[in-house]
Amino acid sequence: MEFELWWLLALPLAFGLGWLASRLDLRQWRRDGGVRRSAALSYFRGLNFLLSEQQDQAIDAFIEAVTADPDTVDLHFALGNLFRRRGEYERAVRVHQNLLARADLSGADRQRAQVALAQDFFKAGLLDRAEDAYASLMGTPLRSEALAALLQIFERTREWERAIDCARELERLGAGSYARQIAHYWCELALRARQRDDLDGALRALDEAAAIDAHAVRPWQLRAAIAQRQGQVDTAIGQLQHIAQLRPEFVALVALDLAQLFDAAGQREAGLDWLLAQLRDNPAIDLLDAVLRLVAQRCAVRADLAAPADHQQQRHRANFGSGQRRQRVQRCTQPRVLQVDQRHAACGQMHADRRSHRRALVAGDSMDDVRMAALQARAEPAQQRIGNAAGVAHAGGGELVDEACGVDRHRRPRLSASPESGRGCPRPACTALRLRACGRARGWPARPCASPGRRRAADGWRRSRC
Repeated sequence: MEFELWWLLALPLAFGLGWLASRLDLRQWRRDGGVRRSAALSYFRGLNFLLSEQQDQAIDAFIEAVTADPDTVDLHFALGNLFRRRGEYERAVRVHQNLLARADLSGADRQRAQVALAQDFFKAGLLDRAEDAYASLMGTPLRSEALAALLQIFERTREWERAIDCARELERLGAGSYARQIAHYWCELALRARQRDDLDGALRALDEAAAIDAHAVRPWQLRAAIAQRQGQVDTAIGQLQHIAQLRPEFVALVALDLAQLFDAAGQREAGLDWLLAQLRDNPAIDLLDAVLRLVAQRCAVRADLAAPADHQQQRHRANFGSGQRRQRVQRCTQPRVLQVDQRHAACGQMHADRRSHRRALVAGDSMDDVRMAALQARAEPAQQRIGNAAGVAHAGGGELVDEACGVDRHRRPRLSASPESGRGCPRPACTALRLRACGRARGWPARPCASPGRRRAADGWRRSRC
């Protein structure tokens, strides 16, 4: 093989072509690297704004990053979530729809974008579109999440049958127990049937609710309402009392209904005892309110029964103030008032006599003048006392007449002979009631002796003075 000279020319040419290709690759790499660095800087700048709670600047930074590098999927998700949090649901939907329109999107990212789009529709109130978006995820690993979201949609749209099916499907997938929610769904169906006057259908729905959740309180409450509507008051009371056996802490929720039923059934005393027992075991404001309502109703009934007796008593008091009645009382009390007035005046004048004697001796008066003044004071007419006694009788009845005259119906005082006979005076241990009624006008002290010893000493002293 012969060596050709032009082969020497091929070597520099190949070297030049290689150098040119390397320069082109380096320029492209630098351009791509600059774009990636710009997108990364925008992404981190957006995160910084987001952590600083500056959402407007964060959105601008994420938009710049997405514009620089449209292939960044995470930036699209972050931008869509920001739009949804700010309430810009239309822009969030547009971002997630653009993600779904990409052909190079992986299956996991596509499912993730579908969930984000369904959340956008749900937040925007487009429940039918959200339902369709979640329904497209039934055959994916995100089925449980989609069913939980569909359950919320069915609750909002009040589609209770579909909500029951969805909750049972979640239980089959191992998402936990939904017995309480299903029981409430059956109660809602019972309410709907009761509104249609389908009481049998309502009772069947309540039976389903009680069978699913044995500790549910609401089915028994609705059963009591249906029984009350049918006029079965005793049955309604039994249904509500059954709640105390299931959940005693929930008795307060039906306490007012129980009070109303006890009152309608005429079982106020039994109902009051039952509510008081529940109040002692589980104190609550609603229970106390129900007890007070029953007590008020019982007092109102007793007041209605006592109204005729009060009317008769008022008529008796009105007739007592007539002129003939007043004169009869005055004639009956006049001798007694005179006798009591004389005895108490004689006993009470003793202190005034002593003071008068001392003043007379100091002033130089004669003893005859002093005795004459004492006799005039003792001879004071008792007509005023009789009028006072009659006035008291007019105001309050026979008991007040005895009070004014110093007579105690339960314990009559034993009076000795009059002072004029020289055989003693009344017992000083008279009550404060008689002293107020008969002795205050005489000026002598109206305070009875405090102890038996003092009463005996005062009794002996008064007897010696009289």
